[in-house]
Amino acid sequence: MAAPLKIIKPAGRIDSVKANELCNQVSALLATGNNQVLLDMTDVCSIDSSGLSALIIALKMLRTAGGNLYLCSIAAPVRDLLNLTRMDRLFEQPQDSQFEHDRQDTKYSGLKSC
Repeated sequence: MAAPLKIIKPAGRIDSVKANELCNQVSALLATGNNQVLLDMTDVCSIDSSGLSALIIALKMLRTAGGNLYLCSIAAPVRDLLNLTRMDRLFEQPQDSQFEHDRQDTKYSGLKSC
């Protein structure tokens, strides 16, 4: 990861509203030249099909720009869904401690709804 890492930290349930916000945030980061994004899932309690779709869209946008989307701190229910849909294979999931020092630089947060 040569480019600076930007952190997006959604919270609660990633549904259609938050999925749009997530894609908009990734687009905004790309517009400013940031193509390396860590999605800190610490506070995400669930994700629906719109949220899964947003993850794929964000990943494609970032990879098209030569970057990547990383996921960390995934709660068990969300991890189970990613495993069930085999989407876990699409995303790099580095050790949480690898990014601990970067977590103060969050650029996005949502309201908890779970």
